[in-house]
Amino acid sequence: MHFQATPAARRPVALRALALIGGALMLAGCTSGASEAPPSDLTQLELHPVGDPGRWFDNGYADGVVATYATANTVCGIADDLVIEMQAGPNNGSRVLARPLAGGDVRWEADDARCTPGAILDGSALIARSWTSEPDWQIVDAATGETTSDLALENERSSVKLVAQIEDLLVLSNAEGALSGFRGGAPVWTTMVPANATITPLDDGHLGVLDGLDDRLVIVDGSSGDTVLEQDVERADGITWASDGYVERINQSDPEYAFFDVSGTEVDRTVGSSQYRFVPSPESGITFPVADHVAAGGVVGVSADGIPSLYQDQRQRDFTPEGSIELPDSIIALRGISADGALLLFRTDADGLIFVDGTGAEVFTWPIASGELRIEAGLLVVESGPTTQVLLPAGISPVA
Repeated sequence: MHFQATPAARRPVALRALALIGGALMLAGCTSGASEAPPSDLTQLELHPVGDPGRWFDNGYADGVVATYATANTVCGIADDLVIEMQAGPNNGSRVLARPLAGGDVRWEADDARCTPGAILDGSALIARSWTSEPDWQIVDAATGETTSDLALENERSSVKLVAQIEDLLVLSNAEGALSGFRGGAPVWTTMVPANATITPLDDGHLGVLDGLDDRLVIVDGSSGDTVLEQDVERADGITWASDGYVERINQSDPEYAFFDVSGTEVDRTVGSSQYRFVPSPESGITFPVADHVAAGGVVGVSADGIPSLYQDQRQRDFTPEGSIELPDSIIALRGISADGALLLFRTDADGLIFVDGTGAEVFTWPIASGELRIEAGLLVVESGPTTQVLLPAGISPVA
């Protein structure tokens, strides 16, 4: 396997040196034409993604999809060359097992156990053993299935999720809204957040909590569980998390955006220019500093090294580092980007997945009629009805 983006804990992705030459995007001076060069200020801009590098898809997809791994089991996560699944059995029973993506025998399994999607973090898996009696929640090595930590979650049957790892502290959440930090398997802090809230790991151990029903924003210090900031916002769907704060959309039709640090202090404001969300996005586990959002409002696609790979000028013309580009859909319909930034992924109702290069040329398509698409451990995962497919790129050879 030759993954360029391997799964890891939420941490800064390796970057080249900062080169914010010119500071902000200056796009209006571009000339028109099919062979138009990309805006020079953008080609010199480097951003600072923070999070799981497995949210960029593997560069090997440039050679197409060589095979698929398909299962009717619940896919709880992917770790290196293994897919961790939960297989349902009779009488509400189930087991957790790990299979190589390229095929072959089961690597390890745990009887009378359960896991849920999102159970993998930095090579560890969260599973519940003895599910039919009193669940025994454990952190296991995803490669071997060996228990590395027993969690003091007594008879916890709600949905428990891994949120973040902050040094030696593991942060978990449950369906009731309990957010807890564990060290050595024991809770060291617990705080309650709205049960329906989304939780996004930020930088420096902070956690962004957004309540979409009550339009409320909370920032928690994940090391201590202390609330750093709690306030109402105009609209929760107008908030974009940054690694060291957040961006608030004040007005979309007459563009105005405000930028805040983790204390809620406004540090900048822009008027007249749209502010796009970067891909990969906070929802997928990647954030960028506030300064990147201020400097790169027209950027959408970003490589794992922080180089803008797809962006738009103030005249709504689309560019890659190769020049102007015709896209198969709107620029904001970008669904994923390869680790090196050379391959862009869109999804349309007619064609399914469409992969294009930096010139706009179609590299290949992959039909999917419906279902959820996500990128995990550098791989494309499609859930459709009772079946989950993992699309395997060149470099993963199926077992004959």
